Amino acid sequence: MANVMSVSVEITANLEAIKDFTSRFESCNDGKYPQDQTTKGPHIIDEFGAKADLVIDRIGSKWVKIEEHTDYQEGDTFCDFKLESAWYPPSDMLKEMARQIFTIDPYAQIFGTYIDESFQPVGALYVELGWNSEGMDIEIYSKEENLEFDCDADNDNDDYFGEFWEEEVQPAVDRCLEYVKSI
Repeated sequence: MANVMSVSVEITANLEAIKDFTSRFESCNDGKYPQDQTTKGPHIIDEFGAKADLVIDRIGSKWVKIEEHTDYQEGDTFCDFKLESAWYPPSDMLKEMARQIFTIDPYAQIFGTYIDESFQPVGALYVELGWNSEGMDIEIYSKEENLEFDCDADNDNDDYFGEFWEEEVQPAVDRCLEYVKSI
């Protein structure tokens, strides 16, 4: 497994939940942590990290970076965004984001896909709200596959990567997403 995991997240929720989430997410930064006094806006870890002592336990991975801010238009009940993280999707951070969203809209739906830079793994996840004796219980269900990318293939052939993406990566991600949406 390589180091960089690209994670795409899609949230469908009521207007209030989406507006609250996107306004806070858009104000976040992802630079050095802890950030210095001159940095504007909250760090994404402070805004959406789980309550824990260690940074890795707040995120669920070694580090996290905002790859792409939300695709949100005023009045939408849907948003999506992209993160990069180390080794794994930032599961603890995604659970905390979900907790904040589910507090406003318990019927929200949160799905994501993730692709490791070496394609080991690629997958999809679904964040579900449940309840237990202690209150809100948030679970992440995932499905993943490991793909074999031939690094020794004809790298002069620009079509190799595109073909691999179309024939292997995208179908694997689609299978995983179809599985988690059936849960």
